Amino acid sequence: MATITPSYGTITAINIDWTLIGLSANRQSDAVDNSSNLMDDALIGGKFLFTGNPTTSDLIGVYAYGSYDGTTFIGNGVTGSEGTYGNTLFDSQSLDGLRTVQIIPMVFASLSYIFGPVSLVNLFNGIMPIKWGIIVDWKTGASLDTSVSTNNEIRYTPLTYVIN
Repeated sequence: MATITPSYGTITAINIDWTLIGLSANRQSDAVDNSSNLMDDALIGGKFLFTGNPTTSDLIGVYAYGSYDGTTFIGNGVTGSEGTYGNTLFDSQSLDGLRTVQIIPMVFASLSYIFGPVSLVNLFNGIMPIKWGIIVDWKTGASLDTSVSTNNEIRYTPLTYVIN
């Protein structure tokens, strides 16, 4: 009888330029291309470190976007390339087709806020998108500590099921 076992790939950083996120902004990552590596799932996690206390909001939103054809992305203003997320009307109440990965409450400065693991395939109703990426909604008014590159990161672990 055949058995199915999970096979975990190499943990990979999602490309977001943390030095450009600003005090009250949102940012999108480069898209991850699943058309060639054929992951069954991706486990998403990360962390943030602040140098100041929140002034405008105490929530950080982490969202996923996807593509059904590799070129068209859900979410008004999603390009699939690292940069500012172009939807200026975006807030957590109007997700514009994005999937909520995690909402992280921020209370104190100099504390590392960690989230994950979150299953990407579950966010997309059991189907991995051809391409996908992450949007961080950053409206805290607090600065990130970018003195060390690993203070702020979002990474994923590829997961593939193997039939033995």
